Amino acid sequence: DDAVDLAEKAIEINSEFYPAYHNLGNALLKKSDYSGALEAFRSVDDYNHALGRQREALGHAFIRESRCEEALEELRRALVVHPESLTTRISYGIAKMKCGYLVGALEMFTDVLERDPGNEQALLNRSIVFLELNEMEQAHSDIIRILEVDSENFEARVNLGIILANRGIFQEARSIFEELRQKNPSNVTLLNNLALVYYFNGDYLSAIDAWEGSLDVDPGQEHVRKNLRRVRVDRTIFNTE
Repeated sequence: DDAVDLAEKAIEINSEFYPAYHNLGNALLKKSDYSGALEAFRSVDDYNHALGRQREALGHAFIRESRCEEALEELRRALVVHPESLTTRISYGIAKMKCGYLVGALEMFTDVLERDPGNEQALLNRSIVFLELNEMEQAHSDIIRILEVDSENFEARVNLGIILANRGIFQEARSIFEELRQKNPSNVTLLNNLALVYYFNGDYLSAIDAWEGSLDVDPGQEHVRKNLRRVRVDRTIFNTE
């Protein structure tokens, strides 16, 4: 809040002091005020001050607003300014993934890994793309590469559980999810995937508990409500106690 106030005061003093707009946009992003951040970044027209970072930040704001094509355009412009930036390339890959351009995202993350073979963010996001493409062996390989260096990487371990579940290795997936839940009881991705593992193993009560816990955190998940309705019907059909 103080950062927003100070940036706005700087703009009142000098409306052409573009670093203040950039700082205002970043502060509003931290407050999850994406519309305000977009307005602030659009006010920046100084091509000599951190243009690439501004474009990248604006791209992230568009992603959060589900405005994929605009996000891609801003990140393309960021790459023109900083063509060798690995973080910008990863952001561009994430935008492609969010927009459904999975092959393009795969190419971008692979390009980063050719430049920096141990880049965890590129490995993690490429594993997600492989998951979406149902390429489980490649996804598994990328996750193992992360865990060999960082065995406690939360996102990598969640993805490992998802991969194992997709390959039918439910018991091991369940063990991973249950262990992670003890430390991260409010992570909806974790809870939803744990619920699916319970469901496919016929443990309907545990599935209901996990999905209800997920809804407690984020009540707007309509797909989770559908899953709950389905599991309650199945529990009635099979008369599971």
